[in-house]
Amino acid sequence: MKTASRYKCSWQACRDRDFARAKQLGWQELDSASLSTQFDGYVGLAFAHSQELEFDEAIEHFKDALFIADSVPAQNQARLWLVHGLLQRELGEHNIAIHLFENYFQQVAPSENSAELAFVHELLGMGFIRMGRDGEAHEAWAEARRYESRLGRGARTARLFGWHGLAHLQTGHWSEAAESFRQCRNSATEPNLDMKLVYAEAGLAAALAKLEDPRIHIAPLRRAALLAEAKLQTRYESYYLRYLADTLMAAGEQDEAVEAYLRASEVSLRALLFQRARYCFQAVLSHFDVLRNREAGLEFHRQYVHLDQRIQKIQMAHREISLQLLESIREWRRKTSEDLVEL
Repeated sequence: MKTASRYKCSWQACRDRDFARAKQLGWQELDSASLSTQFDGYVGLAFAHSQELEFDEAIEHFKDALFIADSVPAQNQARLWLVHGLLQRELGEHNIAIHLFENYFQQVAPSENSAELAFVHELLGMGFIRMGRDGEAHEAWAEARRYESRLGRGARTARLFGWHGLAHLQTGHWSEAAESFRQCRNSATEPNLDMKLVYAEAGLAAALAKLEDPRIHIAPLRRAALLAEAKLQTRYESYYLRYLADTLMAAGEQDEAVEAYLRASEVSLRALLFQRARYCFQAVLSHFDVLRNREAGLEFHRQYVHLDQRIQKIQMAHREISLQLLESIREWRRKTSEDLVEL
């Protein structure tokens, strides 16, 4: 169990992806008489809510931080770049996100703060992978590991190897994925890492299922998907349901596989992972096409069209939110003449 003394501020909890604790600390910081501390609270809350896809709350706190940003030190103020980048990334505006992450890196690089530099490189990697820039993603995570090696934090190093593994799975590099998940498992040497170990074993199983008898690799994937569901970790649930479905299909458990694909598609949609949602539904369509089951294929095709319409509607709404955020930044710049972001 995490103790209250583990983090000194909400930003540290955000860096460790402990969003529940980040929110608690963020609200405490809002009660401070110091504008700088209040600013940190707003930024921490905006970060945590954005990562949990709670856009209304994240944007409200982001704008509150903007309102008092000219009263805080420049180094803290620069965190707005990172939070704005996270919001734009979740809204699907990946080019803007990468630009903002790189701006933040330029701001913090002179400080030689290993924790902050590892953090921004981790986020850069996650941004690159969503753009299909796999090589740059792996380079960014390797750089993050270099900074983490100075700090000796096994949990964060394990998480970075996990990102490598998931990226290799997405690109079909099974042997590389297996090796990354082995390194993830071996790096998770800190206490209370049972959850990360479950995910590492599941990632390893997903890779090995492509190289060996898939039937022996179903259990770790099912366990990880159930754990992610119980922990309300929607994106991890999406990952492992998708690979559970692939493995079940390869093992000949077709009915279970179809059920897992459909659930993975719906969970992926909630997690705003649109490409994966489409992939899972397309796998179901391909299955019924192979079986020459025209009636079932037509029914699932109608459902796929409905899914695609939902995705397009969400993307249009997100585009509007993205533009509104950019206008908020421009308005702030007009009032303060601060060069927060140039687009």
